[in-house]
Amino acid sequence: MLRDGKLLSVMINGESCTNLVSEYSLKKLGLNTLEHPKPYTLQWLNQDGSIEVTKQAILKFEVGSYKDEVLCDVVPMEEAHVLLGRPCQFDRNGQHDRVTNKYKWSHRGQKFVSKPLSPKEIYEDQLQMQQNLKKEKEFQARVEKEVKEEVQEREEVLVDGLAIDTCEEDSQALISSKKNKNLR
Repeated sequence: MLRDGKLLSVMINGESCTNLVSEYSLKKLGLNTLEHPKPYTLQWLNQDGSIEVTKQAILKFEVGSYKDEVLCDVVPMEEAHVLLGRPCQFDRNGQHDRVTNKYKWSHRGQKFVSKPLSPKEIYEDQLQMQQNLKKEKEFQARVEKEVKEEVQEREEVLVDGLAIDTCEEDSQALISSKKNKNLR
């Protein structure tokens, strides 16, 4: 699956009751989120247990000549960039051929067939995703450490001759500004 020329790892799972997109992918693609109209708790996707789902995003994508968009719930998922569940399959009349492991679906009068990855390609894709996530987490930890050190150095700020403590909002603003500089 492509989004703005960037390759995304997609899982299609007819057992999932929802379409999902990873927070990591949204950040990298620079996509906006929407407040979820009915927030809920999701179990399963990571080692941390349950997840509060409070955001959604509209993901426009293409697979070959097929172009579409899907509404996804946003989660900190590490298994894939996108998980298309029953809602996507149902809306597009999707059918899974268990023998060939291909998905067939139709959209706007056109029929499409997915080409599954080989086991080797799946393994390589998972390794690449794990490496990217590890780099992102290391970067995040480095930025937070730098901000913490900077905030400690500015423990007190003089405003109109009065000493006040630096607040939590200042450190969050510093984290955001450092992340934005490094994402450019």
